[in-house]
Amino acid sequence: MAHSKNSNINQRSSSRGWSKMDILIRCTVNPTEDALKVKRALENIIGLQTFTSENHGEITELVLTDSKQESLNLVRQTIHELRIINAARKRLLSNWNNTSTQIHFDKQAALVGKLRIIDDSTDLPPLGTIEIGLIFEEESQFEEFLHWFTPPTKKGRIIN
Repeated sequence: MAHSKNSNINQRSSSRGWSKMDILIRCTVNPTEDALKVKRALENIIGLQTFTSENHGEITELVLTDSKQESLNLVRQTIHELRIINAARKRLLSNWNNTSTQIHFDKQAALVGKLRIIDDSTDLPPLGTIEIGLIFEEESQFEEFLHWFTPPTKKGRIIN
């Protein structure tokens, strides 16, 4: 499942002519869900953004593409405040495939203002996740982003 998502991310990157770093945020709206609540869950993690709506039969997907690192400020700040930097860093590194990476958050938790990182393979919540996909031209750009978003820590404190 993660492979197909990476393929989708890479397909979008080649068709758009991505710059230094590009961001793809996606979240499925299931037929039983209220689209406004799902949008609120996204805003609780990302902040106020303009999402496009893509219909896939009964399922709708809310999508945001951006190239500004600043669009991730709220989720970065929350990760730092909750002191889950190591967990986020580990997930970004384990999903790295030399051009892109991704991290997933629990959609239901986000709706109530909580941030819960999802282990892509073993921890899928019933209503799905909020996916943040990141695409880089070079590995050094990924490393720079990683240092900004989830800097190395020691005993719970950021080290430089």
